[in-house]
Amino acid sequence: MRQAGKQQTVKLADLVPHPENYRGHGSEQIGRLAESLGRYGQYRPVVVQAGTNRIIAGHGVVAAAKQAGEKTIAATVIECDDATALAILIEDNESTWGAEDDRTALAELLADLGEARPPSFPDDRVEDLLREITFPR
Repeated sequence: MRQAGKQQTVKLADLVPHPENYRGHGSEQIGRLAESLGRYGQYRPVVVQAGTNRIIAGHGVVAAAKQAGEKTIAATVIECDDATALAILIEDNESTWGAEDDRTALAELLADLGEARPPSFPDDRVEDLLREITFPR
């Protein structure tokens, strides 16, 4: 496998949202991401284009870290041209679309976690999931 970049800590103030990022993050999602960062820490680096400091992957995490008052963030900084940076941004946004969830297994896992379940699954989302499993469409 080709080495993609260098891991380092970067200042949040130095990062620039990619001007062609087409995926947005609403305030509710940023809040959940900030809660997740507070609970679990940053377990995956964001990806940044060297030289431009453009965020290639991790726009939501960067926004959440800023909201949480953080000053730095772990990043994989990669040397690439603008076309490659854009291709990586698109690939990162789209790479999970083909994945399939086992909704029943997910519901069981969330039930087992109880109060420890992740911020991405507030009560209403869990209720929707359980309803979907109980009464499939």
